[in-house]
Amino acid sequence: MSQGVLGVISTPKALYFALVEDGAVLDTSPQKVEVPDHLQSPASLDALATEMRRQLAPIRVPSAAILVPNEYGGAVKATTARVGAETVFRMVMNVMGVQVDLLNRKRARSLMGLSQKGLLDDLVKELLPAAVGKYWSEGRRLAAFAAMAADKGA
Repeated sequence: MSQGVLGVISTPKALYFALVEDGAVLDTSPQKVEVPDHLQSPASLDALATEMRRQLAPIRVPSAAILVPNEYGGAVKATTARVGAETVFRMVMNVMGVQVDLLNRKRARSLMGLSQKGLLDDLVKELLPAAVGKYWSEGRRLAAFAAMAADKGA
């Protein structure tokens, strides 16, 4: 089992993942799992769980961290998809024996020594300027930040 941490960030359309080991972001799969149909049906929940189990099975880490937003705003459909996808992820990881922490942004900033002022995305771009793998600007940069912060807080 790796001693790394899997960082996760969710959007209404996808979950983005970044694996961090020894302070370094690894270019490894999975990097993204799409959220089907905004999770509007039981079949889409099952499809997401199945796809997560398939893609996450090779990842052997003791812990994962979801970087949660300050608040879940926006349309009900988008919020349902985002919270639902995070919940499915937590359930899949629980079955795999992986501890999942919900990491709020204020705590993550503190753990990483970042200012509480300014846009988090801008601060993280300074901390992690070089892309590692695909989907870096879509969400993996923040997923990597979550994993690094969780690792420091462990």
